[in-house]
Amino acid sequence: MTYFPNPLAALESVRRHLNIGGCSVAATWCSPEESPIEGLPDEIGAKSAHISLLERGIPGPFNLSDSQTLEEKFTQAGFSEVSSEKLSVAFEFASVDDFVL
Repeated sequence: MTYFPNPLAALESVRRHLNIGGCSVAATWCSPEESPIEGLPDEIGAKSAHISLLERGIPGPFNLSDSQTLEEKFTQAGFSEVSSEKLSVAFEFASVDDFVL
């Protein structure tokens, strides 16, 4: 959903297609500072392109990194009982080559 040009429209479509009482779940990255495995390479590219990773409305991995913004999108799309939960995930690689490739 973070890469969709219009996340609200996408969520509205999801909601329309759910059965009565159905639910939807989304997983997004935290901020670039909290997601170095994704944030550092993107930050380097963003600096080269003179753009901000967190500029509102621009699709990308951090477009919905703020839980309040994500919850607002779900609420605006008509979902009820909206909540978010932060989870930590650890990525482990045997070597730098395994990470890069």
